[in-house]
Amino acid sequence: MTEQQVIYGRFLSRCCRARQVIVRSRDGGFVTQGCEQCGKARPIRFDELPDLSCPICLATMKAEFFNKNYSYRCKTCPRIFQLYMHVPWWNEWFAYDGVATPNERNA
Repeated sequence: MTEQQVIYGRFLSRCCRARQVIVRSRDGGFVTQGCEQCGKARPIRFDELPDLSCPICLATMKAEFFNKNYSYRCKTCPRIFQLYMHVPWWNEWFAYDGVATPNERNA
């Protein structure tokens, strides 16, 4: 079992100017972010991912896509950190506020 942690998006929310918690939204690794103050959910873009340090060697990790999901790769020890496996499920932080995947918005 992977230990979950609170990871915040890079920018404050548009609605309340509060921090945004990154959460696991669906099976398969889909993550979103939600306003810590009002709970409004929204998708997270690649450029909104925060900088993270490797939990093993503390080196800076580079954000990337791995198996179609947001992930981080350590620059020092070649560890891959799949973001969805380390953040809490949305319902552990927020009431339901559905966010459509890009495929669902285009349907």
